[in-house]
Amino acid sequence: MLDNHISKQEAMRRIRQAWQPRRRTETVGIDQAAGRVIAADATAGYDIPVVRAAGMDGICVNFDLLENGIPDTTAWTRGREYERADTGDDFDDRFDTVLPIEWIEPVAPDAKAGDRVLLSGGIRITPKAGRGGPGGPGRPAGSGKPGQPAAQDKPGQPAAQDKPGQPKLERGMNVRPAGSLIKRGALLLRAGMRITALDIPALVTGGFNEVEVIAKPVISFIPTGSELIPAGQPLHRGQNYDANSHLARVMLEEMGACAKVFPIVKDKKAELSQALEEALIVSDIVIINGGSSKGDEDFNTELLEGRGRLLFHWIKAAPGRPMAAAVTEDGKLILNIAGPTLAAYYGIAWCVRQLLEDWYGAPVLWGRETLVLAGADLPSPPLSLLLKLKVTEAEDGTLIALPAGGPGRPAGPGGPGPQKEPIPQCDVNAVYFTDPEGPAVRAGESLRVLMVR
Repeated sequence: MLDNHISKQEAMRRIRQAWQPRRRTETVGIDQAAGRVIAADATAGYDIPVVRAAGMDGICVNFDLLENGIPDTTAWTRGREYERADTGDDFDDRFDTVLPIEWIEPVAPDAKAGDRVLLSGGIRITPKAGRGGPGGPGRPAGSGKPGQPAAQDKPGQPAAQDKPGQPKLERGMNVRPAGSLIKRGALLLRAGMRITALDIPALVTGGFNEVEVIAKPVISFIPTGSELIPAGQPLHRGQNYDANSHLARVMLEEMGACAKVFPIVKDKKAELSQALEEALIVSDIVIINGGSSKGDEDFNTELLEGRGRLLFHWIKAAPGRPMAAAVTEDGKLILNIAGPTLAAYYGIAWCVRQLLEDWYGAPVLWGRETLVLAGADLPSPPLSLLLKLKVTEAEDGTLIALPAGGPGRPAGPGGPGPQKEPIPQCDVNAVYFTDPEGPAVRAGESLRVLMVR
């Protein structure tokens, strides 16, 4: 029977050959842009700083006053001989040099702590090594050893700029040129990149208040089954709760899709046909959940054939072998995924995730993969099997994975031993998809699993 099935790889090849994403773009505010995929190159609209700016906290001066050494500055007045500036500040064009705030002391003996530069009353300038000295941020390196304080210069005497331990005074020191942070036209993000939190301030600094992104595809999910009832209602004999709609909404939205979940559709062909017609109008992809096998009420494959070209039915994957896909005449994709919850999870995790990566042209950041060691031999059937695992940390820090209800569990740190009872669902924290084309995984071998908690 399996000889008539196709692999997951072949299923994806057929879908990609028949279905082409019809991407749209939309403009979103910068606060909604994180996690979205940018649609076009983003370049800076301005030089930052627009003009030169202070490279550190200090006072702005005209270097002409310092060219022959530091003069008597005890009568200097703010706004005339100097001005205050903090890192990144613009300052008056009369000034061309920034002296570190650590070099400045007020003359007034009653100056309050923190009131380093008074509006009046004069200042003293004492060049010091260390921050703002040789090799300090935003200034050229001078002579002298970093961290070594300079001798106090007497007012009216030239600064000993070339003596060991003395910082070198230069015109333009601690001044950032225009465009030194960002140049106008500089590339901030390439089209197709996912916008991260760190990209947001770069975009804002580059002049963006909104950004064009690839619109989220609309994926409709249609739960089917006469036995299904909504969550929270009293459960009676022959009924099951519709858990898959909630699963699908969460997974699709986490993967970057706009999920549209339809009400439960009973196993009646006319009702399902109507729901499918409505979903195709508003969707890029439609997922029908259930009715994909060969039961008396499983007629979904017939519906798919009536809406377009059937690409496949049955794949080498479990749970969820009776999966099908079709493309309508107008290019819409329909997936029919088997009804069990693990089959729905599996189908979305391996198939829909890849389709979303095709849509965005970028990786889908969903799930956390981790490298672990198998604590027991894993099953190796001739199809891709979804295994639920329990991953624990051994005393040496090694992560050990055991299948839930599998052939063994550790008798000690990392050691296989007899398993007396299945691992409870609450202890399952990872899943693994076996590869029927690859070698079987044996105890002690490494494998990459998808952590689910």
